[in-house]
Amino acid sequence: MQKLLIADCSEAYRTALTAALQSSYHVLSCRTGTEAWELLRRERPDIFILDLMLPELDGLTLLERACADGLHPMVMAVTPLLSPYVFQCAQRLGIAYLVRKPCDIDA
Repeated sequence: MQKLLIADCSEAYRTALTAALQSSYHVLSCRTGTEAWELLRRERPDIFILDLMLPELDGLTLLERACADGLHPMVMAVTPLLSPYVFQCAQRLGIAYLVRKPCDIDA
């Protein structure tokens, strides 16, 4: 079973996503960028659902570190702020999907 890491500061969002995905994936979750970095390095998930605005360590910086360390999970990033800068970073960092937050769990 593939590993999926959810990094989002919203407990409600993490809980809903976990419930929706746990039958298909081994789901790990955390609320801060620091926790996400530790789990990413230790667990090496196949898929990473990442809020770009995490406390302690933002999602873009986290992905820069991951790329520098050779970690390349498939990334779906969620963010309330979509800007040309975010799009450029998403392309550079290999983000596969970029979703505006809030979003429907089914999406």
